[in-house]
Amino acid sequence: MQAPDSSASPNSSALNDLLLRAVICVQQHDTEIETLLARLPSQTEAMKIIQASDAPEIRLTATHLSKFVNLRALGLEGSQQQESSSAPSIILHSDSLKSLIQLQYLSLVNLKLLDQPSPEPVTVVEIADDEQSAPSQRLTYDVPEEILPYEEFKKLHQQTELSVPWNGFSMLTQLEYLLIVGCQLPEAFSTGHSGAFTSLSHLKELTIRTSQLRVRLEMEPSDLMELESLSLADNELLEIKPGDLQGMGALQHLDLSGNQLTSSPHRKLFPFPARFGIAGFERQSAFDSLPKHFR
Repeated sequence: MQAPDSSASPNSSALNDLLLRAVICVQQHDTEIETLLARLPSQTEAMKIIQASDAPEIRLTATHLSKFVNLRALGLEGSQQQESSSAPSIILHSDSLKSLIQLQYLSLVNLKLLDQPSPEPVTVVEIADDEQSAPSQRLTYDVPEEILPYEEFKKLHQQTELSVPWNGFSMLTQLEYLLIVGCQLPEAFSTGHSGAFTSLSHLKELTIRTSQLRVRLEMEPSDLMELESLSLADNELLEIKPGDLQGMGALQHLDLSGNQLTSSPHRKLFPFPARFGIAGFERQSAFDSLPKHFR
């Protein structure tokens, strides 16, 4: 959508306040993600990127989305994998979304979420062998002063992974709706200590579906105080305890269907109002209020 006309009437100005600068992109086999994003205006407020089945892998780093500081809705949809064992071909680093501080709606479908932050930029150095020959390119990397033996490096890396929680959403403090479907979750999620939701105090709807979630997500009481709907359907959960939902005083709907729970959660175990319901969602999802192309 184009920017509002400054000479427009007051009525049309009010209408413009309700509009979004929205784009929907399909990444084809001959288009690199850098080229695709470079063509989009930085004022974009709603964006959906769909990956075609024959498109190359997309690896989104912290720099790819850094110019879209006004983005309020983002949808990333990877191509459907033909084999269940195949890894998703849209890859998101732990810091890929850190610049999207205005984001309110986030939909991630068929993605791989990495524990690691974006790799450091690579320096390209041009070297000419002599005055007549064209310069050639050489890649250089920052080399640490001390190079550790592999076994020590591996041990240190493992300790770091255990001690540092996944913080891919830590800067999205305005986020209200988060949808994660068919994704390969970070390793930190398998320990339960993901730390992914510590800053999402305004989140109203959270869905993590069909993503092989095996353990309960441990949260602090202040993490999701405004959450109204929680769906962990079609994962591999074995149990859920009342303490897992501590602090969620606004929760009205909980969907645990399609898991491997050894026992069904009983209403008496959850100190929520009478309107609280366990099972599938019976009301319209908040994502349905978005244009259908962004769900």
